[in-house]
Amino acid sequence: MRGRLILILFLIGLLASCKDDEQPLPAELSSSNGVLIINEGTFQWGNATLGLYDSDSNSYTDQVFKRVNKVPIGDVFFSVTQMDDELWCVINNSGKIRVLDAQTFKQKFEVDGFISPRYACDGQNGKVYVTDLYANGVYVVDKVGQKIESKISITGWTEHIMLAGERLYVTNQERPFLFLVDPANNTVTDSLEIADFPNSMVRANNATILVLCEQKLGSTAPSEMILIDPKARQVSDRYAFGANENPVMMRKDESTGMVFYLDSGIRVLNGFDLRPLSKVADLSYLPYGFGIDPKGDFYVSDAGNFVDPSVVHRYDRSGKEVNSFTAGVNSNGFVFR
Repeated sequence: MRGRLILILFLIGLLASCKDDEQPLPAELSSSNGVLIINEGTFQWGNATLGLYDSDSNSYTDQVFKRVNKVPIGDVFFSVTQMDDELWCVINNSGKIRVLDAQTFKQKFEVDGFISPRYACDGQNGKVYVTDLYANGVYVVDKVGQKIESKISITGWTEHIMLAGERLYVTNQERPFLFLVDPANNTVTDSLEIADFPNSMVRANNATILVLCEQKLGSTAPSEMILIDPKARQVSDRYAFGANENPVMMRKDESTGMVFYLDSGIRVLNGFDLRPLSKVADLSYLPYGFGIDPKGDFYVSDAGNFVDPSVVHRYDRSGKEVNSFTAGVNSNGFVFR
């Protein structure tokens, strides 16, 4: 009898949870507003989610993809790139990209066949370029055919990717080089020596490319900021950080053009001379994700123990914390629309 009661209670709980997942999105969040939150989830747990935060009402909605499409998004939701009216959602451990309508979040199609995809970049030529942890190269995806067309060989773990002028710039986590790819013929045309472990890359308003490189574990070489001149296709300047500085997650404020990064707080670069200024805000936790809303706020996530839901902290431009809210597991990034 007791066993039956436990089973009945379990089924009631299961039905209740399913019902909650299938609730429609709030009407005010089903359009173009709101901050998209990438909740990576835990490796092999399949608990990744797409979240949506409304800063006006301070309300958070989780399981956005599942609510709309009735299936989980996959295992390890790593990144999102918005391309016109589509969201290209890279699901790392599932080896696929889900392409969603940017307004309704309804899946339009998916591209599979990757090993461990990381980031996607629009080549502006009908192709999308996707980096990968284990593929030793960059995949070329045909947007019309909705499938992998070819692969550009680059030995090692390809990570960040950016289109600047007539070239794609690709970082490599295993080699201290920035690789240049010509999207006209999908070939590597050059490589620039930078530094180890590039953790982020942005394009400044003057078209200069900034690459932030971490200090290699066990090495005495410092973290560095590298400036790339895309016209000359060469390193134009570099700045070495102090021995105790650990800069990560460089981001560009699209509304002002200013560049920020994290290092025990939110810091800002002084124009294009690479010299960091004082902190905008102190952080008392280990950040896992960082984003800058063009409307004016900073978003920084605290993944905690990497198993329980993350806490996302929101700061204004003066560094004052506006509020915080609970999101999904391992919130690693934000998309502002």
